Amino acid sequence: MRMCSTFPSILAVLFSGAPCPFFVNAIRPETFWHNDGEKIERGEAEGEGDDLTFLFMGDWGHSSDGQADIADAMGEKARELAAKFVIPGGDNFYESGVMSVSDRLWGSLFETVYNHSHLEDKDFFPVLGNHDWYGNATAQLAYTDLLEKPLKWKMPNLWYSQVHFFGSGARESSLLLLYTDSFVWCDHGYTPESHREIQREFVNTTLMTAKENADWIVVVGHYPVLSSGSHGDQACLVTDLEPALHAAGVDAYVNGHDHHQELLTRVSLEHQTAPGNITKSTPRPGSPPPVNFVIAGTGSKTDRNERKHAHRQWRNNDHGFAAFTFSPSTDTMRIRWYGQKGQILHEHAQKKRERRKSAGGGKQWVDALPEFHRVTITFQKPAIFRFGVFLACTSFGRVALLILISFYFGIFILARGAAKLLQKKSTERMSALTESVRSPKAKVLKAG
Repeated sequence: MRMCSTFPSILAVLFSGAPCPFFVNAIRPETFWHNDGEKIERGEAEGEGDDLTFLFMGDWGHSSDGQADIADAMGEKARELAAKFVIPGGDNFYESGVMSVSDRLWGSLFETVYNHSHLEDKDFFPVLGNHDWYGNATAQLAYTDLLEKPLKWKMPNLWYSQVHFFGSGARESSLLLLYTDSFVWCDHGYTPESHREIQREFVNTTLMTAKENADWIVVVGHYPVLSSGSHGDQACLVTDLEPALHAAGVDAYVNGHDHHQELLTRVSLEHQTAPGNITKSTPRPGSPPPVNFVIAGTGSKTDRNERKHAHRQWRNNDHGFAAFTFSPSTDTMRIRWYGQKGQILHEHAQKKRERRKSAGGGKQWVDALPEFHRVTITFQKPAIFRFGVFLACTSFGRVALLILISFYFGIFILARGAAKLLQKKSTERMSALTESVRSPKAKVLKAG
């Protein structure tokens, strides 16, 4: 009886995610990070035409009809919009990342899915999500170096930056793209504090350099800063990243993690008439344009959990992806959300900010952006610990664990029942034997 009453409690603890930090910490060796790898050149592209368009897909690494349809729709939109590249926004491989560059998931979830004729020639510039960290994060960096691969996966580091120049003559514009690692930023007990600070310094320095030089600034992450979805606002980003976004005049922060599509906008606290998320806050007259918080985490999964949010402008719960277009001729950033079949769901436009350009102008400011070296990661603990992360930290793993526990619990109940039955039969047999010895007939036979 005690075991039966304890079993639901055990399941409740497992499904709460409480054991996850234990296993995550268990696989972190002391010599985990190496930051003295090769120097990575900053991405810089010129002459990309009048407009610049890129596609974004978040939480796409799960095999489903939705993923396949979205991949086809992305190919068609890449052709229609003349997209230059694609940004995979993390949780690239469910449920627990990839183990190596030869992991079969590269083929089944990426190479054979996003092979549309108008995608196969595009560069893919990814960031990692939490599910990618449950596997071997180094493998997604190392895949960049493979010479023979069907698609152009280019991930130079866990965090990195690019500058794109487009348009011509007096209309030439620049876009700074800053790629971040939310998992490292928010500290899940997995990464040393020193390396979290390396990323934060890189992000802050990059933003401050671009603030008075780039025409447009977009930051990419996996976790949301603001969200009306299951995970909601992430305090680690609201506290430590959002102020830097406002200070630098970032035009958009784009992410996945929550499996819906959404637009939220917020100006810095000093420009709000009613700060906070409880009441509706609006920009004060004359305040700068807000930061657009763009969610598109429906590349292969959807989630209809919803909470009220004061800064929400639009939301949709269907499969889909997003596209960003920057037009020098109209000084406009246009964000479009598309559905599973490529149908337009919502469109948002924002004019270019007025920025105080640094003396000298031109492209010299790019040389002032911080450099970065590739981070490499060494796993030194047995694979059983990574298996523990899979079981404790992923929904699929928890279901597998439930089945496993139920199986052994069933065997335990059967074995206990069989033992009680054998004990009962043995007791009955002994009682019968004792009774036969004590009977008169037995005594007569003994006397004779």
